[in-house]
Formats: sequence, structure tokens, C-alpha cells
Amino acid sequence: MLTTAKLALHTALRHCVTALFALSFSLAISANELPQIPAAQVNNTLYQAFYWDAYPGLWADLPAMATPLAERGITSIWLPPPAKGMSGSNSVGYDVYDFWDLGEFAQKGTTATRYGNRQQLQQALSALEQLGIDAYFDVVFNHRMGADAQELIPGFGSAWTRYYLQGRQAHYTEQNWGYLWHDFTWDWTAFTGSDNTLYPGKWWGNTYHFPYLMGEDVDYNRFEVQQEMKAWGEWIINNVGFSGFRMDAIAHVDTDFTRDWINHVQAATSEDIFFVAEAWVSDINGYLDAVNTPHLRAFDFKLRDDFVALSGGSKDMRWWGGLVNSPHRERAVTFVDNHDTSRAGNPYGMPQVINYKNQAYAYILLREHGVPTVFARDYDEFGMAPTLDKLIEARRYFAYGTGHEYSGNTEAVYAYVRGGLSDVPGTGLVMLISGRNWGTQQSFLINSQQANTVFYDYTGNVAGTVTSDAQGYANFPLNVSEGSGWSVWVPQAGSGQQPGTVTLKMTKDVGYGYSLYFTGSDNALGNWGCGIEGSWTAGNVWQLTIANPGNFNWKTRKGPSGSCGQNWESGNNHDQSNLHPEFNGGF
Repeated sequence: MLTTAKLALHTALRHCVTALFALSFSLAISANELPQIPAAQVNNTLYQAFYWDAYPGLWADLPAMATPLAERGITSIWLPPPAKGMSGSNSVGYDVYDFWDLGEFAQKGTTATRYGNRQQLQQALSALEQLGIDAYFDVVFNHRMGADAQELIPGFGSAWTRYYLQGRQAHYTEQNWGYLWHDFTWDWTAFTGSDNTLYPGKWWGNTYHFPYLMGEDVDYNRFEVQQEMKAWGEWIINNVGFSGFRMDAIAHVDTDFTRDWINHVQAATSEDIFFVAEAWVSDINGYLDAVNTPHLRAFDFKLRDDFVALSGGSKDMRWWGGLVNSPHRERAVTFVDNHDTSRAGNPYGMPQVINYKNQAYAYILLREHGVPTVFARDYDEFGMAPTLDKLIEARRYFAYGTGHEYSGNTEAVYAYVRGGLSDVPGTGLVMLISGRNWGTQQSFLINSQQANTVFYDYTGNVAGTVTSDAQGYANFPLNVSEGSGWSVWVPQAGSGQQPGTVTLKMTKDVGYGYSLYFTGSDNALGNWGCGIEGSWTAGNVWQLTIANPGNFNWKTRKGPSGSCGQNWESGNNHDQSNLHPEFNGGF
């Protein structure tokens, strides 16, 4: 575990390294402009923003942490459990006490949680929204911990089952929740049992995995419990501002309740809510079928087994399993490690993924199916940010179109092709990863699905370019090694302009929460109005493509993202003779 001082120093050093890398990388790709992906089509890439016993005070630090991630291509963040836990400010969140206390009430010896108070959480969620990042709540439905008093349960004996829940009393009211509200007490009747023993008159419920896990097992057969949790789910989405849920240990929870709760919360909003199950079961397809709602995804633990084999150097690269290679591939959330599989001391005795980790990330980030997860401990503590940044960016800008398995994959090398978007030039890729450390370079004749196209390795692991023939074929090289054995060959942008269009560019850092707007003498530029919002690309280059108006004048304005340009660039107007001029000054 990092101390606070060490963590601060480590984070500062990482930011310095990342900044230097970003500068060198932006210079390297200056001749290769990035494709402009329509906002609605940008790939979802998830970041797990915590690991065990890390990031106390996370809510206050989250905007600064998330800003460079958004620039790379992260679109969603999985946050640790925000609700008040039994251990108060020492709780990482999985010993949940009061679902309605998000660092707002003086309970368990503290008002704030380990990560901050309610106000800081709301500020963090607002900052993420400004960055275009969705936030997912880590919900622990299975159990409660930290009861306030013991009760005598008839036919059982004494148990810690009486919860006072001041947070619940403040937010869960008849005025707020109407028919969902029921006046009942969180006492032993709200639980099925503890210590793997049922309370009299109870049953464990319809669970897919073994029913008892820990704490006081919540009774989701109880109608009042079901209704309160539905009200809580609406509150988290519509009042607090989350966009999805990671559902902890959910296979131990009644399957019928899980289905009904997910469907209820989704129906309560027009937003497309993200639900992902943490279900450590042997048949994840069977679990998804049992829950039987199209809204639920699941973490792909079976695919991680392949990454364990890859780490050991024994993986046959021709054959891959997991949910992402099954009939439910569209519902897979892929990952390499998380806070349970990669924890100091490995308390669960999990098989580790140590070697070929960049190759594993290339596999999940660049293939067609699955929502990939980048783990904070890999990115931050283990120093993988420079290599992961390139892979995240490759997903953000190039990993589009139909996926094609290369028929010539070997036990040592795996290759995969994305065909690109027909209406977005420059998209598509050829990805190769090595599962052996031979210290050689091999080339493979692969159909890139793009004819007469020049490709370069976006990772920089292999120098030079490759040009496909009229049928799309080319020989793509790969270093067959652990240290640099992953390459992502992407189309090199043409030096000419698309017929009938022009692209205006301006290099300017406008600061957090702001965008650069292009305005000018043509209607496509707002005819000198507030302007048209540009798209940010690497190196703080803002750009906008419009139909070629011939002779025209233009300038830039600065304004809040998603609104309108307000502050004018100073100096003379630009014209069609220089589409990427120097910034005049101002703002």
C-alpha cells in the first residue's frame, strides 16, 4: 500500500512522464491526422478509478485525474462504492451500512466517506459530465454490515440486525417516493440470515451462486425491501447523477429481484443505463440467461483465464474463450485485472497476470466486441500509462468497423483486423500481439480490408510504413517478444484534402471545460455568429471540416463546452489561404 506522501509523489511523477510522452507523441503524429469520429459512434472505454486501499479523498482529486484520461479516449469511469460503510472513513465501501448516505450524515464516526463528502462527490460527477465521461456506481446489494443494535430473533437467538439509518430517514420519504415508499424498519425481518444460517421462516431466494456470502444477507423476497431499492436506484440515476452500476457479487442475490430492479431503473429514465454484473460463476452465459434482461452485461472472468495462460508463456494464440467469444459477446465487459484479482499480498490466492500485459490490453481494447476496462493500478502504480495511452487512443480513433480474425494465426502470434467506417476515412486497423519472447521479428500477409493504403504502427514498436495492394493485402511485421510484441497498424492520413471540403485548424489550449469555436463569413461558420464547436485532437489542435466555400474569412472564439463561443481571438482575420495559422492571441 502506498502512503499518502508516496502516492502524491508517484502521481506527480506519473503526470510529468505522461506530459513528456504526450508532447513527443503529438510531434510524432503531426503528419498523421486523426480520424474525426462522430460523437455518437465513439467507442465506450471504461476506467476502474481505484484499487484496494488506494486514493483516499478520491472525489476531490477525480477531475484532475479524469482530464487526461478523457483526452486519451476514456468515456466511462467505474467508481468505488460511495455509500457509507461500517468502518466509516476507513471503509473502502464493500461493508455497506447506509445506501442513502453518500458522505452526507454523521454516522459510523464520520460524515465523509473514505473518498469525500456528498458535495465533493456531486462536484466530481459534474466535472466528469463536462469531460464527456459517464460515472458508474459500485452497488453492493448482497449484504449490510454495521448494525446499530442487537435483536432477539425468535427461534434463533441474538443477532446484530437493527439498523437506524439516518441517511435513509432523510431521503427515503413518502413525499419523495409515493407508491414505492413503505414504512418499515430495517430489523431482522429485512434479512434472510447470517453466518450461513437462515433465520426462522426465511429462505435464501432464487440465487444462481451459493446464497450466503457475508454480513447480514438482505431478503429480496421482502416486498418493502424491493420497493425501497427501486426508489434508491431512481435516486442514484435521476437525482445524484450516475449513469450506470457495477453490481458487486450479484450472482449471490435473488435473480428475480435483479431482473426486476434493472428493468425498473432502466424504465425510470430515458438515459441508456449501463449495468454490469460481477458474477464469479463457471457459466456466465447461463447466469445472463437466468437473469433474462437485455440490459445486463457481465465481466468476462473466463477471458482473464486466457490472460493468465498468456502471462505464463503457454497460451496458444490461435484459440480464445470467454464471454466475448460466445453468443453473448455483445454483453461482455472485458478486463485484465481489478481490485480483487490484483491486490497487494494476493489475499484471494488469485492466479496473476504479470507478463504480456500490454498484449492482453491490446486484445480487449481493439477488438469489435466487449467494453474494455483499464485498471487504475496498472495505469498508475505499475507505470503502464505510456503504453496504455497509445492503445486507448488507438481504440478511440481507429478501432471501428467489422472485426476479422486472421486465418493465419499461430500458437505464438495473434492478429486481428478492423475494417473501418466507410464514412470516416482513416479508420480501421491491423492488430498483432505476441505470446512468445523469441527476440525476433516476423511478418504476416494479412488482408487489411483497405486497398492501396499506407499503414504505420501507432504504438511505435515497429518503425516504417506498410502499403497494402489493390486487394488490401500487405506484410505486417511484429516483434515476437514480450517487451515490444504488440503493434497496431493504422491508416496514414492522406496529405490532400477530401474533395469539396476544407478543414480549419487552430492549436490552442483553452482550459478545462472550454472549447474552441470557429466562426466566419460563411453560413457553415455561423456567418460571424457565436461559431461552430471544433473537435479536440492530440497536441491541443482544434479542427472543423466544412464544405469548401471558396474565398472566406474566419476566426476563433472560446466558450464553455457544448454551448457557444464568447471570447474572440484578437488580431486580423484568417482566410482560405492558411487553414492552420498561428493563434493571434487574446482570450
